[in-house]
Amino acid sequence: MRMWKSLILVMNALLVCCLLGGYLSTARATGQWQLVKSDEKNNINIYYRTLADENIEFRGETTVKASLSSFIALFLDLDSMSKWVYRTQQVKMLQRIGATELYIYTVHNMPIPFRDRDSVNIVRLSQRTATKAVIIKVHDAQDYLDPNPDYVRVKRAVSQWQLVPLGDGEVQVIFSGYGEPGGNISSATFRSVLFQWLVKKFLWQVPHKTLLGLKQRINREQYQQQVFEFIAEP
Repeated sequence: MRMWKSLILVMNALLVCCLLGGYLSTARATGQWQLVKSDEKNNINIYYRTLADENIEFRGETTVKASLSSFIALFLDLDSMSKWVYRTQQVKMLQRIGATELYIYTVHNMPIPFRDRDSVNIVRLSQRTATKAVIIKVHDAQDYLDPNPDYVRVKRAVSQWQLVPLGDGEVQVIFSGYGEPGGNISSATFRSVLFQWLVKKFLWQVPHKTLLGLKQRINREQYQQQVFEFIAEP
């Protein structure tokens, strides 16, 4: 029983690592997307696939009726991010470069007995001319800031947000990614069969809880009223 409790805690560590923003995986996918969670009430579907390096990548999808600018306003409201991004304790801006690029620092809550994690990332936003789809990527930038002794710096986290206009004011939201916890969780443990089974069993909570939080906040007036010159609405 103690072993199972410990393994579940390790799994929670992995879940935290998957929430650090949005950038594209460079690992080649070897498996097809498989549906693992269907929340019909909230119109959220979660999928998994296996990458060439044995990571399990998640993909969460939903649709929301909102402007593209309202999503950007929500994402840029870093002070409120802890209220809707799963297991996020704090997010703060370190530097902003122009309208569509910034460095951020993130702290995530960890379950006992693990120490809280932190990460430093560079966020880049782009929009496709033809489809008006907005892509948000976050690249690792750990060297930007010295390690904080109060936290364990995350080893690796990979994800991406896609906002795809569908017409009639609806936007398809796709949140995908994977992660590896830092600290004393060894690479061998991470890639073990049992650990991978735990990943598949619990990882869906990351996109599901985060997309639920997004849907609950996106239509607030403070976000709906904002307009950004660098975003072309459909």
